[in-house]
Amino acid sequence: MNTHAHTIIKWAFCLIFLFTNGIAIGQTKKLKEIEKILKAEQAIKSSGNEFLTGCITITINRITYHNPPKNGKRRCEQEQTVITSGFYGRSNQYRVKMYMIKPSERLTCDNCPVFEGSSKFALKRDPATMKIIESKDYPLQVAVQSINQDWKQVGKEEQYVVTAKSSANGSNEIEAIKIQIKPYQPAEEGDDEQLAPLVQQAPPYAIYITGGRWLKNSDRPETSGENLVWNDLAGQLIPVDEPVGLGIPFQITDNPVLIQDIKGFDAFLLNPWRAYSFSGMATPVYDKNSYYEMTTTVSININLSADTGEALAPLEPDDDRLAPLVPEK
Repeated sequence: MNTHAHTIIKWAFCLIFLFTNGIAIGQTKKLKEIEKILKAEQAIKSSGNEFLTGCITITINRITYHNPPKNGKRRCEQEQTVITSGFYGRSNQYRVKMYMIKPSERLTCDNCPVFEGSSKFALKRDPATMKIIESKDYPLQVAVQSINQDWKQVGKEEQYVVTAKSSANGSNEIEAIKIQIKPYQPAEEGDDEQLAPLVQQAPPYAIYITGGRWLKNSDRPETSGENLVWNDLAGQLIPVDEPVGLGIPFQITDNPVLIQDIKGFDAFLLNPWRAYSFSGMATPVYDKNSYYEMTTTVSININLSADTGEALAPLEPDDDRLAPLVPEK
């Protein structure tokens, strides 16, 4: 074997040694990191009770102006929906601990909630068909009201009047709400750029709420209530014998409601010995084009506590939850 070949073989062995040694060092570092995380997790005390129950009140206000204006005023629609319900859900204490140990995970983990709940929460499914065979069900109590305004001929002149008015409240057992709480990621969501610097430091939790129904049920949730419409001949509002809908929107929070109390909420999820209460409002949603301009605001009030096995007291319809809608002048 010549000297050149011998040198090549020697270098090859050196490279193999360095490569395998590098892998060993890398594996050792990873094992130490995992061991460190496990020790940190064990140091964080938690109750092990992940099932939570609660009550929520959601208030949705929407006002829409239609173009073009007439005599300085536009056709206007005001709507208010108040949804009150019990709900059941489960926290993820392992994920909470991971976020506490590695805060960077809050920014990188995609769709990683610390809590998921629903007013129709599936407890058990048939393994073969995945059909729900046991669930926690809470009917929605819904109160709605609306006022429409436009220009109408009244006698010999046009006046800006209320052209429709309705209100009702009752139980909606057809639809349900789903609640998800996870770290807020504005870069992904594409909303509220002003919060981006704050989120990079310590992202708050975001509450997302959606509505839905059983696919097999096509009925419309409705009830009797006040229902008035404008009659051109009478020149005034007259009652109509039609039910008022109690349906809820699918996308309830286009913008999430934020929980800034990260440490407090983490502590509650790990040890839910006491109830946790929260009230907040989402950033208003503005929708505008050449035909209309619409503003939607959503505020919520949540009370969460550990599941003690006791049934929540049934919620009764309460028309007093509605703040009066005032016609524009």
